[in-house]
Amino acid sequence: MNIQRYDKITVLLLLLYIAGLSVASQPTTLNVFDSNGMYYAFNMTNGEVIMKQQIPFPSKLSALYGIVRTRIGDDYLLYGGNITQAGQSYIPIIWTYNIQSNTLVEKSSINKRFEQLDYSWDLQIASYDSLNNIVYLNAEAPTGHPMLLKFDFNQHIEDLIELPGTGSYVQSSYNESTHTCYLGGQNDAPNSWGQMVIVTYESLTGDMTSRTLTLDTVSNQCYYRTTMYLYNSKYFAGLQPANGDCSSYILELDMFSNTTNILATIPQPNNYAYDDIMPFIFDEINGYITMVSFGQDGLNLEICSVNLDNYGVSQYSISASQLPDIQFYAFLMTTS
Repeated sequence: MNIQRYDKITVLLLLLYIAGLSVASQPTTLNVFDSNGMYYAFNMTNGEVIMKQQIPFPSKLSALYGIVRTRIGDDYLLYGGNITQAGQSYIPIIWTYNIQSNTLVEKSSINKRFEQLDYSWDLQIASYDSLNNIVYLNAEAPTGHPMLLKFDFNQHIEDLIELPGTGSYVQSSYNESTHTCYLGGQNDAPNSWGQMVIVTYESLTGDMTSRTLTLDTVSNQCYYRTTMYLYNSKYFAGLQPANGDCSSYILELDMFSNTTNILATIPQPNNYAYDDIMPFIFDEINGYITMVSFGQDGLNLEICSVNLDNYGVSQYSISASQLPDIQFYAFLMTTS
């Protein structure tokens, strides 16, 4: 995993990547978990700092790779591990973290080294099967081929699952009732503009399906990096252009008719996302997808939240100058 130092403007923009939601209400709080072990909370409408604290990881050799929002109060699941050989292997761990008490408790671990030299991944929202205590991460093989990493903490097993195609799958969405991982990927085939690859992985059987969907309501002049979500038996997606001057979209997918319904459009020049990180945040507890992006001048954060129950849209713009000057290398994202 490569870690880079980001400039001040980028960091300020990234701080607001995370959108948290108040219980049974529209998003009000932006949350950040950074790779230096800090937690931040910001007011979504004005950028006010609500909370800032150091997460009490057990040692400097503890690494953080994924975040999972739980349904228990202010608790989060943090997925990472204790590094055994820097840049080579680590012992996978799940911690329970409470933001109000700032306490970190080890929940589960796999007592074997996971060799990470052969695979790389971005810091990301992890998918979690709470019934079977399994964590999923999206990764890339040395050949560039997309992979799904499966960490079974009950069976102490690590599986490497090859995904179809050559596009990028940046995040999975897990549905416990169907034991299924849903993934949306970019179609990298020549002349495949305005398309997304949809993959389902059945965790109990290992069965996998793949299909390519041509997006009928978006521009056919761009490739799109995509994330896919399942909420109340409906499919939703976030689309970020990987090339060109196209808009970003939050939309609903009809898997039977292969049609889409655009719920929100974030046009140029207000839809710039940072590097390879997707600007979409899914809150399955409260039913929102939020996109946090920035304008071309880098001076304002553009925030767009869609209520997946009634399709209502809320939008905010925050000046980056209102945010504190905080420097760190990379961070993880979740909602609350």
